Amino acid sequence: MTKYSEELQIAIEAARAGAKIVSDNYGKFQVSNTKENAKGLVTQTDLEAEKAIIQILQTKSKYNILSEESGSLGQTTGPIWVVDPLDGTSNFARSLPFFA
Repeated sequence: MTKYSEELQIAIEAARAGAKIVSDNYGKFQVSNTKENAKGLVTQTDLEAEKAIIQILQTKSKYNILSEESGSLGQTTGPIWVVDPLDGTSNFARSLPFFA
């Protein structure tokens, strides 16, 4: 297995963990809060999915992480995972099926 295929497998595992949380919570009532910078919403599902994704990335990779909800986790140089656990939170919170 090449280095890149190992990284791809980590990315797939992390994405699936986050997607399961998002999928399990879709269509359920979502309490949403405005982000500190007043640019967008964040739900408990965003935070739970992010936590699951980050846990896998930190366990299986030494890369640093930049996440939409938590910011920078580690150095900002070198290889880095960029995490957006739920893109389209406004639609998700309203049960509109236009999010990723």
